Amino acid sequence: MIKLFKKSSRYQQTFSNRKIEGFSLFSSSAQFDSINQYFGDIYSFCDYHGFPGYGIPMHPHEHFTVISMIVEGRMHFQDQLGHDLIASRGDVYWFHAGKGYLHSVHNEGPGKCRFISIWLRQTLNKDEVSFHYQPGVFKELKDGTVKKLYPLAEEDCLSENEPVLHYGKVDSEKVVIACSPSSVGLLYIIKGSLLTNDLELNEGDHIRYEKIKSLELIPQEESEFVVVQMSNR
Repeated sequence: MIKLFKKSSRYQQTFSNRKIEGFSLFSSSAQFDSINQYFGDIYSFCDYHGFPGYGIPMHPHEHFTVISMIVEGRMHFQDQLGHDLIASRGDVYWFHAGKGYLHSVHNEGPGKCRFISIWLRQTLNKDEVSFHYQPGVFKELKDGTVKKLYPLAEEDCLSENEPVLHYGKVDSEKVVIACSPSSVGLLYIIKGSLLTNDLELNEGDHIRYEKIKSLELIPQEESEFVVVQMSNR
């Protein structure tokens, strides 16, 4: 089963300083929808656009794994553990918030900073707090490449059946993504347009699927996407 969600179904988030906006796939307290709060292990999936001068000061998280991918621009990241870095296009970082974690982000460049943020529930070692950074993982992907971003090592896994996240690029090459009939997944289009299983997806669209054997991705133009696959518990 595959369900298509168009770009217009996203929940737009605006902030008081008007220098950052987010487009969320799931409802939050400000835009509550009881039937669209999460999917599998994903409790938040947001496409953020931060403009020059934006910043989110130190703020807390608990009991979630948060994965962020820098799609465009540069971001200044700091946290309570002493990490202080400039992340740019192609970089991935994640943290296990555990019993409590503080961090801040600011736009470090002259243009827009676009990043995807995904929150996963942390079901094992719930008190563990840690930070991980992988620079340039998807900065220059070749046509037809699907790159695993998370988890990259066994110690990253803090769920019983850890979700797996991939980033892909297609231009002219068709890509087939193997799926398990016992798993569920989400595919989000970051840029471009492609066909999958007789559905047309454009930037900002996404699908949620379960009980399928594979996804065939046929590009209509140069496209980039994120896939999260999870155990169907």
